[in-house]
Amino acid sequence: MKMMSHFTSDLFPKILICIPTLNKEEIIRHVLNNILSQSYPTEKMRILIVDGGSNDSTLGIAREILSNSNVDYKIIQRRSNIPEARNICIESMRDDEKALIFWDADILTNNNDLLRVMMKTSLEYDIHILNTSIETVFLKDPSEIKDLFNIYLNICDDPEIEYTPFIGMGVTLVRQEVVKSGLRFNEKLYTEEDRDFSMKAVLKRFCVATIKNCRVYNTKIIKSRYLTPYIKSLNMLIGAKPRAEVVAYSLLYRPSIKDIIKILYRGLLPLVIPLLFLLTYLFQSPGMLLISLLFTILFIDFLYFSLKHRYLVYSGDVRDFLRLLLTSYIWVLIDLLVIIYMLKIFFDRRKLLSLRRESCHILKTL
Repeated sequence: MKMMSHFTSDLFPKILICIPTLNKEEIIRHVLNNILSQSYPTEKMRILIVDGGSNDSTLGIAREILSNSNVDYKIIQRRSNIPEARNICIESMRDDEKALIFWDADILTNNNDLLRVMMKTSLEYDIHILNTSIETVFLKDPSEIKDLFNIYLNICDDPEIEYTPFIGMGVTLVRQEVVKSGLRFNEKLYTEEDRDFSMKAVLKRFCVATIKNCRVYNTKIIKSRYLTPYIKSLNMLIGAKPRAEVVAYSLLYRPSIKDIIKILYRGLLPLVIPLLFLLTYLFQSPGMLLISLLFTILFIDFLYFSLKHRYLVYSGDVRDFLRLLLTSYIWVLIDLLVIIYMLKIFFDRRKLLSLRRESCHILKTL
């Protein structure tokens, strides 16, 4: 696809940068310095921090850094989850701001041209929602951040674009047209709110894409040998149905045998184990007992992987263990819901076909 020739490299529309925060004192300084060191003119950007109720020094650090800069900023303190915070940002956008940049509070980059490249790409390719690839890195101490960018190179002046209806946030550009359409985040979703938002945008005939060769880093600071955050299980249940639906659509949009097997494994294995033990009890079979034990070992392995994958590790506290166990079973229930929705979509493919039909890479060829 050729670039639009009318674009000039010195065109910098006004933008709003939104940062949802909650207890990010160890990294917020680095995040803000990343933003302030961008080649995008600070007089053309406004920073909005929406804090969900931090009880550490996150806001103090943020005020110190922003007050000593020449950027226009505002801090809103309101108890909120992530989609609620994102909607606050949407409602705060001004008419003269041409794009909203969601910059998550644990995202770092070693590319000072990131915002310039994203805005330029959005305008040249007429992409309404645009993000980058994301890599998660674990650091033992914030002092290791300076070494992070010596290891990872990040050059994306020649963007490699992938059109898709499902993107995460990280650093994501949302054009003003999307905001004015009335599209908002589902506030019941504690995860996958980003993929749900982008899927709805595609169905509204907006163009959604990722710059594959432009990378940001989801940076996790491990204070000790244990990392113990978890999402409250009841909150997960509140948004279980819409989350399962959007995951099912994302799996079936471009089917991957590996991903489908993974979701079947996670959703069905915990149900198979009690059934096997029941059969063992009914038939008094040593062979069935052996199979049951084998599946139990597989489940323990799955449980460990599940907790590790979601950054949930047992800290040694009994209450913490029970919370983690409950949370992992909630994920199992959601995975089972995903399987149910996959079957439902398989027999009624109208919405899936609409997603494929409205995808911008198809529309651009018409």
